[in-house]
Formats: sequence, structure tokens, C-alpha cells
Amino acid sequence: MTSAMQHLARRDRVALLRALSAAVAADFDAHIASQSRVDESAIQAALVAFRKHLGLKPEDRSEKARARLLSAFNEAIIDATLESADVEEVRQRVGQRGLLPPARYDIQFEPRFGEASGEYFRDTSIVSRAVAQADSVDHLTPPSDHRTSTTFSLFFKQINASHLPNAYGLLVSAGRHGATLTIVSAWRVFYDEVAVAPRTPPLSVLSAFLDRFGLDVLMNGDRVRMVRYARMPVDRSSGDSTLAVVAGPSPANKILAEGVTRTLPGGREQESAMAYVVNLDLYEASLRRHGIRW
Repeated sequence: MTSAMQHLARRDRVALLRALSAAVAADFDAHIASQSRVDESAIQAALVAFRKHLGLKPEDRSEKARARLLSAFNEAIIDATLESADVEEVRQRVGQRGLLPPARYDIQFEPRFGEASGEYFRDTSIVSRAVAQADSVDHLTPPSDHRTSTTFSLFFKQINASHLPNAYGLLVSAGRHGATLTIVSAWRVFYDEVAVAPRTPPLSVLSAFLDRFGLDVLMNGDRVRMVRYARMPVDRSSGDSTLAVVAGPSPANKILAEGVTRTLPGGREQESAMAYVVNLDLYEASLRRHGIRW
């Protein structure tokens, strides 16, 4: 928080920060933001203070400057929100809505991670760092007509941009429960094989990754590559999901089904916030081509 805002009450501070965000998002137009009933001169003064605090030049209107300012405003709004009496309760609520910066979540691994996509990492700390320091994030929530509390998040982090042709980004998916992220999967996405840019939204990265390495599945009669927020019956004899892999022209010998799922009360249906199947034969061949050993 800058000294220009220290004298303000928490509610007024949050209002000013939101007006600042609106101004910067609108090409640094304080007049547009002043329509939020925050004085335009206060917006300008606070913007000058934030620029000084971040070491940005007054005339810098670049996308990088915009991103740094918006991130600083978001952090300050969170700090103001957490000043309330029950800090942990607020943190959990804000985290569940996907409003915490990645580094402010508690990060853990799903127990079977090491037996699934985690098998391809000798050191899983690179995965947790990719979450905390992500270049792009998608915090996904159920549609308004979907009765579930299951939420998940996707993260994408550029790892070694200068090491062509082996440059890649790390795509991580995690279940989101309050202020805790439980990492479910992590995949190396090599730029020479999957056409994405370092700051591509993670959901688009996952879609492109599955176009290259995924397998079609049958979900409630529909052939899809990725399932998002859907319910399907459970096989009563086995207790497993009825999600079925569709064999392509060259059936995969080694596959991995990943996702954020839960069995609903009564055991007759399974709810999938996200599910997909990866052809590990193709994926492992890609890792070898790029010199990755595990």
C-alpha cells in the first residue's frame, strides 16, 4: 500500500483501488474510472504513487506496465479485505472464488500424482513453483445452473524459453478448495509441437495439448476430447465411471485418465469438473525427443 492511501478507511481504499484498476484497464483513463464516484484527482495521485512504488516511468503505458499495476492493485485489494476480523475465513472464501494470487494459496499434491503425470518429474518442486509463479492462470468455476462446489484451476509457466528447440511451458491443473490448491497433473508443453505462446490462457493450452496428445472419450453418448462440469452414471458392477475411451486409428498402448472428479451421494453418479485421457506413448516419445529423462 502506498502512503497516498494510508489515511483512507478500508472501504474507501478498496473503492479507490477498484477505480484505479478500471482506469488502467481503460488505457489509463482516470475520467472513465471517476464515474465510480471516486474523485479523479485522487485516482491520478494514487496512480502516480503506485508508479513510483513500482519504479515505472510516468509515461510508460506498455502492456507490461499495465500488468504490473493491475497485479499491485489486486494485491492491495486483497490486503485490505484481509484486514477484517476473521482473516482465515476471508482467505478461504476469497481463495474458493479464485481471487487469491497463486503464491498466496497453500499448495499440496494429490496422493496419486507421483504415480500419474508426476512420474515424469524427478523433482516436483518445479511443479509447485510453476503454480506459485505462473505466467497465466484460469480459475474455473461451475456454470450457474450446475449444482456443485467443485472448482479447479489451471496454471501455465514458461520454463526455458531460450533453450530452443527444447523450450517448453509447464501446464498444471489443481483442485481448488478454499485457499488450498491440490495439484492433480503437470505436463510439459513443447512449443515446437503444440502451437501456444508463453502467456496463452491455460485452458487454451490444455485444449491444444489434448489436440496433440489426447484421446477422444465417450461421455453420455457424445464424443469429446475434454470433459468440463458434467455428470455421468457410475457402472454399478465396478463402481467406476462410464467414461469410455474411443480407440483411434492407432490405439494407444499406454494411457492415463486425469481429472478432478467426485462420486455423488448415493454412488450412482460421478461429477467431473474436468476429465481427459492422454496417450502416454505419444507424450513419452515427445519427452525423449526433447532430451527429458525420468
